[in-house]
Amino acid sequence: METAQEQVQEQLIPIAEISSMNDEDVIDAFSEQDKNPPNKNPTTSSDDMVFGKNFKQRLESQSYKIIGRHSAVKPCGWTKKSIKGEGGCYKSQFYGINSHQCVQMTTYLSCANFCNFCWRDMTGKAHSDFVGEPDDPKMILDAAVEGQKDLLIGFKGYGKADKKKYEESNFPKHFAISLTGEPIYYPRLQEMLDYAHSKGATTFLVTSGQAPEQMRKVTPTQLYLSLDAPTKELLEKVDRSINKDSYEQLLGSIDALKDARSRCRTVVRITCVKGHNMVEPEKYAELVLRANPLFLEVKGYMFVGSSRQRLKLENMPYHDDVKQFALEIGKHCGYDLIDESPISRVVLLMRKEDLSKKMLPRC
Repeated sequence: METAQEQVQEQLIPIAEISSMNDEDVIDAFSEQDKNPPNKNPTTSSDDMVFGKNFKQRLESQSYKIIGRHSAVKPCGWTKKSIKGEGGCYKSQFYGINSHQCVQMTTYLSCANFCNFCWRDMTGKAHSDFVGEPDDPKMILDAAVEGQKDLLIGFKGYGKADKKKYEESNFPKHFAISLTGEPIYYPRLQEMLDYAHSKGATTFLVTSGQAPEQMRKVTPTQLYLSLDAPTKELLEKVDRSINKDSYEQLLGSIDALKDARSRCRTVVRITCVKGHNMVEPEKYAELVLRANPLFLEVKGYMFVGSSRQRLKLENMPYHDDVKQFALEIGKHCGYDLIDESPISRVVLLMRKEDLSKKMLPRC
């Protein structure tokens, strides 16, 4: 196994270069803050939003539905495939989620990181905390449901759509709070989670590992922590966070995830980028042991979206590459391969004594 120093190449766009791009390349994500109380109407004007008009228009051109000041929804490709009878997301296989009833959303459109493998739009400014006035949590969730309905309306008259699944898609049973940005920054997130749970829905929340204090305040159905590198040096190269203490924040998040296991299902997720972070599996294993998650997901980077501006096709590992690397990590921390989805290049590891907890209770 190669060392981090041998594998990591200087293929990244420096964060300073991103910050120095001209106005045609970078859109100011933060407009002047509105001093009025939050607008309960999800169709706020651009002057009322935390994020600027140009950033909003850019996301809308990519089929995002902007909600209020700081949130958004966009149907996942697997939701559409499921409605067409073309299979479901790996989370359906691993945990029992109905992909056609899943809403992919975020409660905050900015993040502290410029991760080299991220496919999402990075033209907005990074931010390490919530900015502005938080919108009403019930409004956000209800607007996400209605926004997804609007974005899927074309399937109503589509001849190849599964009519039953399309009708069921209007009544979501799951919220994947991971679309873009750092949703955990939203200070009223737990209220929104409680509202979703009161409707009988499940919630999966993904965090980048830069907000340990907020992690201790939320209880989704399943809490994910992204673990993008096994060492401080490599984390700084891969995640390119604006936080100078990003590794310390990650360690705090790992400890917060360990504590969260007493109240919700927990996951460490590793995204493998060939030639960048598929190194030192034993050090990944040390961090996994410290986090003590119920699940360990190891998935391959996909050469899609804005990541194509920073990486190359050869940085996308094959499923067998991902699987073998995951097995190496598992060997050092006692997690066994339980399931895999080759089409999504992802594998699931668990401790054997936890196997009965794999599927969601209602599934």
